[in-house]
Amino acid sequence: MKRGLTHQSKRYVGNAVNVILKKFYKRVEVLPPKDPLSSAYKFSIFLDGKVSKTPSQRQLQFRKPELAYLVAAEFDSQDQYLIPSTMPLLTMSRTAVDADFDTELREKFIMDIVNFVQSDTACYREEEKRELSEIQDRYLNPLIARVNQKLNTNLGAARG
Repeated sequence: MKRGLTHQSKRYVGNAVNVILKKFYKRVEVLPPKDPLSSAYKFSIFLDGKVSKTPSQRQLQFRKPELAYLVAAEFDSQDQYLIPSTMPLLTMSRTAVDADFDTELREKFIMDIVNFVQSDTACYREEEKRELSEIQDRYLNPLIARVNQKLNTNLGAARG
């Protein structure tokens, strides 16, 4: 057992804060769907012949085989335990699939992004150095405009 882990069961190891899933599969495969017309997605990851799913129990599917193979490699690189921090593409992919179907979850993510972006340096402009301020406006205003368009927000630049 790894150091610092206090709870052990057949599938999970961890404490109340961090639960780590024991590796439960031996084989990782990327396969296209049996019926390619059944979905906008094309490739799925199978662990010992069972399809990988999201936390909301949706089938984890990918439009691009390259991404599917990268996520499969994350599964394949796990040793005795599944360590989520070493599987960032899996985490993002599962979140994206669930948010694609869950409007409330998607809106929460958009608000999290907007709240983060508001404090990002892309929204800050130098006030005293005019030349730097003009460069910031030229390169960062189109970025802010695109974020506003994509997320239906009204971000602006703060000067200071």
